[in-house]
Amino acid sequence: MKGIMIQGTGSDAGKSFITTGLCRIFSDKGYRVCPFKSQNMSNNSCVTQDGLEMGRAQAAQAEAARLDPQVFMNPILLKPRKDTASEIVLMGRVFDAADWERYRTFAMGQGLLAVRQALQYIEKRFDMILIEGAGSPAEVNLNETEIVNMRVAREANVPVILVADVDRGGALASIVGTLDLLGEDRDRVKGIIFNKFRGDMSLFEPAARWTEKRTSIKVVGVMPWAPDIRIASEDSLSIRWGRQKSNCGGKGLVLGVVRFPYISNHTDLEAFAAEPDVELIEADEHTSLRRFDAVILPGTKSTVQDMKMLQNSGLAQRLVEFYEKGGFLFGLCGGYQMLGR
Repeated sequence: MKGIMIQGTGSDAGKSFITTGLCRIFSDKGYRVCPFKSQNMSNNSCVTQDGLEMGRAQAAQAEAARLDPQVFMNPILLKPRKDTASEIVLMGRVFDAADWERYRTFAMGQGLLAVRQALQYIEKRFDMILIEGAGSPAEVNLNETEIVNMRVAREANVPVILVADVDRGGALASIVGTLDLLGEDRDRVKGIIFNKFRGDMSLFEPAARWTEKRTSIKVVGVMPWAPDIRIASEDSLSIRWGRQKSNCGGKGLVLGVVRFPYISNHTDLEAFAAEPDVELIEADEHTSLRRFDAVILPGTKSTVQDMKMLQNSGLAQRLVEFYEKGGFLFGLCGGYQMLGR
């Protein structure tokens, strides 16, 4: 196929960000470009105009490509229910709630078939495809049944750009280690992007040159940290509550948010990040609640398990006391259920 695949050295490296930007660039150049991610794992989802579910990142990428989001752009969505099981959403509809063994059978059967059918559909209707990977392509223990990284690159027969997150540290080791573990698929990687660099770009020039010499692969870009660009995040790794300070000089709203282990649709709260007089701060059992104007209990994919966490940690009782002393409590979806009896 005509296109590119964006893979990362790990989750939240910036694959969605890079893919979204490329969708708009190629659309501006007059290409009919289609975003694609074979399988997403996220409790944050987008509902299409025909009432089907897909990943939020692909919905944002469709917007960037000037398209309506459609489920062939993300045929499989996994919604974690607990550490060992996920709900499978296939072509926008709930298909099964599977543990690892059942998922493996699904992936190599109906899952791979859906991916191939979606790729064929896109190839016939668009000039090019921009594919996003998931997590890391170097998880060798998952290679046999993975249907989201190098297997998709081989199915579509496209080159790969590898993205590393400089902000988290260890980017050079992540690049070299990832490439060393790819085996024959290493030859498919044609470029490297370092993402989320803060500060003077010239300071990173020696690292980029070292990477090219060490890997024999071109560093095609070093992307600066872009704090004002907000793309709907897919998982809790992207949560930055407390990292973005308000500019209101202590006169705005300070909101606490409980970060449940199975939090879902936390993107509901991202609108607050655009408000200069609102500060979101993660609230847990060690946090003083007196500093908050309100506390929000967000959505969850496992309401009972997350309610038990509130109770076992003692946070549930502290929230009740916060309310009884005049504090405001808000609940969304599963969090709202917890406010009941």
